[in-house]
Amino acid sequence: MYYQMYFEQDNANVEKVEIGYKILMSLSYKIFGNHFYLFFALCSALTIIPIYCFIKKKSKYPCESLFYFVTLGFYVMTFNMVRQAIAIALALWALKFLFDRKCLKYIATIIIASLFHMTALIMIPIYWIARIKFSTKKLIILMIILAFAGTLFNPIFNYITSIIPQYNMYSNYSGTDVGIGTYIINIIYLVLIFLVILNNKRICEAEKDYNIIVNIVTFSTFFIIASLRGALFARLIYYWFIPIVMILPELIRSIKKTERNSLQTLVILAFSAFYIMHIYSFNGVFPYTSIFSW
Repeated sequence: MYYQMYFEQDNANVEKVEIGYKILMSLSYKIFGNHFYLFFALCSALTIIPIYCFIKKKSKYPCESLFYFVTLGFYVMTFNMVRQAIAIALALWALKFLFDRKCLKYIATIIIASLFHMTALIMIPIYWIARIKFSTKKLIILMIILAFAGTLFNPIFNYITSIIPQYNMYSNYSGTDVGIGTYIINIIYLVLIFLVILNNKRICEAEKDYNIIVNIVTFSTFFIIASLRGALFARLIYYWFIPIVMILPELIRSIKKTERNSLQTLVILAFSAFYIMHIYSFNGVFPYTSIFSW
C-alpha cells in the first residue's frame, strides 16, 4: 500500500492521507526519485530516533528499556504502521514536555504528530489526566472500570468512523474474531499493567515522573480490551502502552535482591521467546521481505 502511494501520489486514495505524510512523500520523491526504499529508511529514522532519544533521556536503564521495546513487539509494529509509527514516536517525544510542564510545546508536538496520523490527537488530554494522583487501590479500580468500558466500544467506534471517513476501512474489522495470538499478547499486556500497578509506590519512588507513566499505561487497559473487537483501537494501544518500557526495569528492581538475578534471567528468556513467537506467529511478521532479499 505504501509502495503504491509513493509512486501514485496523485491517486484519489492518497488524498485521504494526512498532509504531513503527503509532504514527506513529495519531498522524498524529489530527493530520492524512484528509490522508494530510501523513503522507507527515512520513515524509519523519523520513528526510531525520537523513540531512542526519549528512552535514553528518561529511562534510568535505557539498555533494558530498549530490550523491552524490541521484545514486546513495538519495533516490528513500525514495519507495518508506517504513518502511525511516526505519529507514535512524536507523541512519545512529546511526553518530555509533559514531564517538564510545558503545555504549549506538548500540544504543538502532538499536533505535528497528527499531521502524520490523526489518531495522535487522542494524546492531548493526557497532559492533564496523567497528573492525577492515584493510590494503588484506586488504580486497580480504574483498571477494572476501563476494562469494562472497553467491552462497550461499539458505539464509540461507530462514532469515530462516522466523523473521520478515512478510517471507515477499519469498520470492516469490527466484530470479527481475533486469533489466539492477539489474546495472548493482550493478556501479557494486562498482566504487566497489573504488576506495575501493584508496585506503583516503589516504581514512583525511583523517579518522580514515573507516576505519570504509570497513569498513562493504566489507561491503555481500555484500548487493550476494545482492540479485541476493533482494529482501530488495536492501533491506539501503542500510544498509551509503549511508555511501559521506561518503568519495567524498575518493576524488576522492586523484587528482593536475593531473587532479582534469577528473575532477570527468567524475564530475558521469557521476553525473547515472546518476541520470537510474535514475529513468527502472533502478528505474522515472518517471513518479512527486505532489500536484502532482492
